[in-house]
Amino acid sequence: MIETHSKGHAFHFFTQKEHTIWFLYVRLDQPVVWPDKIEYTEEDAAALAKEYGEDILTKKVKFHELWDTRIRARLAAVEEGVQKRWFSGRVALVGDAAHKVTNFLPTLRHN
Repeated sequence: MIETHSKGHAFHFFTQKEHTIWFLYVRLDQPVVWPDKIEYTEEDAAALAKEYGEDILTKKVKFHELWDTRIRARLAAVEEGVQKRWFSGRVALVGDAAHKVTNFLPTLRHN
């Protein structure tokens, strides 16, 4: 796995023998909190890919090279939020049950 971070966005990518699986995470100006959601189009995804296309992932690879060879891609908003209370009676939420795993975890917005 290779991970790169820049201000407000990050890349993860995993290489296998025949495929590369990658993720581009971009911090939105405003958090998306359930039940609100954002629906993106393929054009939205292409515009975002173009915006970050020249970002360098390794000495030899820029993001647009991954994007241009993609098999499929989807742009999706990941809801944010931290509960004020993670327990009720004898039930407590911990780990992944309590929050999503995110590369921006140290800088999550708190409600």
